[in-house]
Amino acid sequence: MKVLGVTACDRLNPLRDLAMSAGWAIVFPDVAFMVDRPSALHLDDQGRLHCEDGPAIAYRDGWGLFRWHGFTVPEFVITNPERITLEIIDGEGNAETKRIMIERFGIGRYLHESGATLVDFDQVEVIRGSGKFMPRALLRDKHGNQYLEGTDGSTDRSYFMSVDPEVRSCRAAHESISGLDESRCVAQS
Repeated sequence: MKVLGVTACDRLNPLRDLAMSAGWAIVFPDVAFMVDRPSALHLDDQGRLHCEDGPAIAYRDGWGLFRWHGFTVPEFVITNPERITLEIIDGEGNAETKRIMIERFGIGRYLHESGATLVDFDQVEVIRGSGKFMPRALLRDKHGNQYLEGTDGSTDRSYFMSVDPEVRSCRAAHESISGLDESRCVAQS
């Protein structure tokens, strides 16, 4: 390629062509290691390797990496989440892998099947004066972790949010998550 009549870089054209058509390459004077381009590459919205049903990066020879929002997990956590059991979750030594396994297993299912205890229960009015109340529960699992279960007033979808294990009420749990004084935004029942 000639730009402004300069030809001094012409000898770099093969390296440019290699970079445009192959994956990684490590070149030494007498040998070069080259990798084919991936056949699949999946990223989350933050640019981290992530795929919910297969390898986040895959190659034509069948090799790939299984990642959940950039974090390495065992292949079955992605490809066969139905194989995840309470015993596997409880036996996992890495806290982040355990958290991902619980997410894939289903936090509600995990809390139910692991015998979580009810710490507190209340209801909050969706909009003051509307008469529509949403129940919420503060639950503690057998490891002392606590979760606030709440319902989205617009979709009625239930959510589980990890909260400080020291809080003792749904209200305190919600305030610790939102950073807001509940008395200023919702009516209690």
